[in-house]
Amino acid sequence: MKKWMKVLLGVIVAVLILFFAGSEIHEWYVWRTPKYNSTQSTVLLSAEADKLTSEQEEAFYSLSRAAIQTELKDIKFTNLDDYSLYVRKTKEKHMYYIDYVCKSTVLKMKFDTTMYMRIKNSSLKGNTHFVIYNFKSDLSNF
Repeated sequence: MKKWMKVLLGVIVAVLILFFAGSEIHEWYVWRTPKYNSTQSTVLLSAEADKLTSEQEEAFYSLSRAAIQTELKDIKFTNLDDYSLYVRKTKEKHMYYIDYVCKSTVLKMKFDTTMYMRIKNSSLKGNTHFVIYNFKSDLSNF
């Protein structure tokens, strides 16, 4: 085989390796649980800060809704829309403080839910297991 063909084949193989490795790294990055092993308190999402990827933000919304349905079995989200979300990584590893607000589409009322959540996975993709602490919700009075 000629030298230029070997070089071309090497370049093609390198590009393919970078493409597939890059997509795996990107997939890991957008779904990783932020600051998972950190022991520093950091605001990840608020009106002033947004340090989450869109995938991470949607995962925290989903986790908030799942926590509500775990704690308040009768609550269904058929007439509730997401309104706002505040996420802070606490000083404890794997622990997050979440303040989730949803809005009723029928009554036009807002309901605030706060909790500490220990996330048991370093990835937020798929089924993310968690433990809830200090759960308080206006929805419990609804």
